[in-house]
Amino acid sequence: MTPIKRTYESTFIINSSLEDSQMEGLIAKVSDSLVKSGSQILDVNRWGRKRFTYPIKKRNNGFYVCIRFTGTGDIIPKLERMYQLEENILRSLTIVLESKALKALARIAERKLRAEEEDLKLSEKNSEKKETVAEKPASTAPTE
Repeated sequence: MTPIKRTYESTFIINSSLEDSQMEGLIAKVSDSLVKSGSQILDVNRWGRKRFTYPIKKRNNGFYVCIRFTGTGDIIPKLERMYQLEENILRSLTIVLESKALKALARIAERKLRAEEEDLKLSEKNSEKKETVAEKPASTAPTE
């Protein structure tokens, strides 16, 4: 029996007092461990530094990262263990994305793509207008 591959979303908070290169290294470490375990990373979203509502491990700020990936269920305990052992990861949450969530994400991506296409068309149209205005000679007004 082959294990079922599902889509997961893992969100974790990194200690914001780290340098950017250290944060990127930590994100790469998580991503590499997922890939080594046979998972496929779909998306890595860096939400950035945010202020906490209440202190977490005596910290008031954190850097949020969300990774979407497909894989089997046996990777989740390993991932959670890595989060616990890494002292610069303050909190984490990993969930399974159900079909409704996946459909919503697909609709959002489709809308974003359409909006980008419309923006591209508008920018092309505006550049064409500028070219035609530049080609026309300036009209001379009658002088009195």
